[in-house]
Amino acid sequence: MRRHTPFVKICGITNLEDGIAALEGGARILGVVLSNLSPRKGSQEVIRGLKNVGAEVAGVYTDMDSIRESEMNEDYVQIHFPHGTDEITFVRDHLKKKVISVVKPQHSNDPRAEALELLGLGADYSLIDFGGDLSRVPASHKMDLSGMKTGVAGRISMDNIGYALSLNPYFLDISSRIEEYPGKKDHGKMIELMELFRNESELVS
Repeated sequence: MRRHTPFVKICGITNLEDGIAALEGGARILGVVLSNLSPRKGSQEVIRGLKNVGAEVAGVYTDMDSIRESEMNEDYVQIHFPHGTDEITFVRDHLKKKVISVVKPQHSNDPRAEALELLGLGADYSLIDFGGDLSRVPASHKMDLSGMKTGVAGRISMDNIGYALSLNPYFLDISSRIEEYPGKKDHGKMIELMELFRNESELVS
């Protein structure tokens, strides 16, 4: 049976130039971090610019107060902190935005089950963020995400993209390994990784 062909979300976009390059490279969703805790902090101005060139944008949040106070120009709200029904319902029903729910394996006994539960609570996508290089996570955390609208993140690069795709994710979330420095994408690395992604995706489909 042919598996779902995953798509790419490129996160940590801080400027329009990088966003356009990511779109031209084949990214489906662009992530803009809206947190003072991140060296990749973007802005609503960047989101508006990306929307003007036709991008689907996810605003990435690390606390609920920031969500409540946001201008909400994005398509998706990525909830990057512990959450459940109340937060998902607020974003979907009150703010009328789609939801990407993040699970961190280091904080979960069963990240796959938690990702599935968040989908059941109304998230449009879930995302398992391994934090470090996902090819070095414990063998017990290797999982099959077939049939789930769940992506993976974890310093995805030329070296570990094959491993990432072996988990059968719905999408890949790529950021730090395609940068010149935090917040500035290296367009050459981005194009090279996207080309490898397409080739590897065909092999596992």
